[in-house]
Amino acid sequence: MNSDRTRILIIRPGALGDTVVTEPVVAAIRARHPRAHIELAGRTDYLPLLVGPGLADACVSTDSAAFTSLFGPGRL
Repeated sequence: MNSDRTRILIIRPGALGDTVVTEPVVAAIRARHPRAHIELAGRTDYLPLLVGPGLADACVSTDSAAFTSLFGPGRL
């Protein structure tokens, strides 16, 4: 990935319905930033629905160790 490419992270830890209603938002972001690397964070059993058609480039689980500090006390 080119280092000067814009990177966008969308955190959406909802279930299937939340993922479906998020699709227009991700599509609008992709339309506005077509060359950006868009990554989704949330439930990886649903987020691939947005990666498959090319709206996002990747997804990561909010259950991963990288996100645990977001859900607890203290500094990030």
